[in-house]
Amino acid sequence: MSTKFTERAVDRLHKGLGVRQDLDPVLFKHESNLGVQWGIVRYEQRVVQLAKVQYRLAQVFRTLPDERGKRLAPVLYNMDPDPEMCRRDLGGRKVLFVMRHPNEGYSERTLSRILEATVPAIKNSLQASLPEIPAEALRKLVQREQEFAVERSGRVHSDAFARLVRRSYTAPMDEAVAAFLRLSVVVPRSQTDGLIVARTAGQGDWLCVFSTEANHETHRHTTRQQPWSGRYGMMLGADLVREVVDRWRTVGIVVDPPGTRSSDAPAHTSNTLRLPASELPRLIGRH
Repeated sequence: MSTKFTERAVDRLHKGLGVRQDLDPVLFKHESNLGVQWGIVRYEQRVVQLAKVQYRLAQVFRTLPDERGKRLAPVLYNMDPDPEMCRRDLGGRKVLFVMRHPNEGYSERTLSRILEATVPAIKNSLQASLPEIPAEALRKLVQREQEFAVERSGRVHSDAFARLVRRSYTAPMDEAVAAFLRLSVVVPRSQTDGLIVARTAGQGDWLCVFSTEANHETHRHTTRQQPWSGRYGMMLGADLVREVVDRWRTVGIVVDPPGTRSSDAPAHTSNTLRLPASELPRLIGRH
């Protein structure tokens, strides 16, 4: 271990919502070196950070001598994509697990003993240089978490989203914005897998995303001068807003931007939704 602050970070990993808490303070703040040791970049996607933490913990839990520990440690750290379990704090997860397995001899005290064994195991694992996380293993974990996020949110179909956007030009746009937050959107990526921000001289900076893969492909072929690589990922709208707010103060989000600078179509037939940078913090409860 490099510092006492990293040890304290490990002590916090299972508390509250476990790995589904805001990981940034645990990994990077208060002089914690945990993120660096686990090969996690501070400003990469939250879902990637979560997947890396899950992978590192899973590797440690495989070394636990007790088979019960191997089975229960992911529950205690809230690693599984379980809709009912994931929103509970540590105490709630213990209670729910015991309720689900009434005839297997588990008690909250048993779970606490298992938890006590995991903390030193995690700390000991940090004594050695850790290998890089395999790309395919990381990809599968990210995909699992993205699908779980969509499942939890109640996915909005792209056709319904388009109808709400068209209505927003003649009525309040709250419904369209709420639908976007629950929509799984196509997010173009650069060759280095970064987000692509369009910077304009007079209309501000925008992150362009798309409600369907077909819309993304059409736009890419009609705007060949843009830095489209053809690479893209899927993100829940709410998660994308959080990432943009965390990284920039002046970048807005535009969903399904038109392929040309001007259009003869009337506004109420447009499927484009613009979310200015100044509005994004409000959408995720940051005023």
